[in-house]
Amino acid sequence: MIVKRAYRVLGLLRRTFSSNASPQTKCLLYTSLVRSQMQYCSQMWRPYLIKDIFKLERVQRRATKYILGDYTSDYKARLLTLNLLPLMYVFELQDIMFCVKSLKSSSRDFDITDFISFSTSVTRSSAALKMIHARCSSNVSKHFYFFRIPRLWNLFPPIDLNSSIETIRSHLNKFLLNHFKLNFNSTNFCSYHFMCPCSKCSFHAHPPHF
Repeated sequence: MIVKRAYRVLGLLRRTFSSNASPQTKCLLYTSLVRSQMQYCSQMWRPYLIKDIFKLERVQRRATKYILGDYTSDYKARLLTLNLLPLMYVFELQDIMFCVKSLKSSSRDFDITDFISFSTSVTRSSAALKMIHARCSSNVSKHFYFFRIPRLWNLFPPIDLNSSIETIRSHLNKFLLNHFKLNFNSTNFCSYHFMCPCSKCSFHAHPPHF
C-alpha cells in the first residue's frame, strides 16, 4: 500500500513537471512528496525482509532516474550526484533521531527510558553512552524498534545529547554519507543498510549484552 501510494505521487510529479525542470526542483519535490510517504512513522513499520526492502528502494531508484533524466548511470552514482542516501539509511537515521529527540524531551505521556537503558546513568554531559541490549524472544522481535535501536545506537559515533537536534542530525547524516560512499554496492543487499538486519550481519555486529 505504501509503495503504491509513493508510485502514484511520483507518477503525478512526472506528468505535472516537465523534463525541463531543474534536478534540484525535482529532487525537492521527490523528498517532500514521495519519500515522505515512505518515511512516515517508519520506526514502527519498516520491513526487514529483502523482498520488501527492494520494493521500497525500487521507488527511489526510479525517482533518481526521473530527477536526473539519467537512465544509464548506476544507482550509487545517481545518489551521489543528488547527495541522497539509500532509503534504508534514511530509515536508520530516523530511528536514531527519534531516540535522540525522545531523550532530550521526555514527557509524562512518553518516556523512552521506560523502554531502553544505558550501561551508565544517562547524563546530559555524557557523549559516549552505550545502550544495553534487550534479549529477544524470537527472530522476528529482534527487528522491532526497541530491540534494534541499541545495536544501531552503539554502532554510530558518540552522540552528544547537549548538542542541538539540527547539529546531531547534520553530524550523523555526514557520517552516513561517508559510510555510503565507502561501502555501498548495488549488487550486495547487506550494503543497502548502515546496520544490515540479516542474520549473518546481525550476529557479527552484535556486541555482547552488558
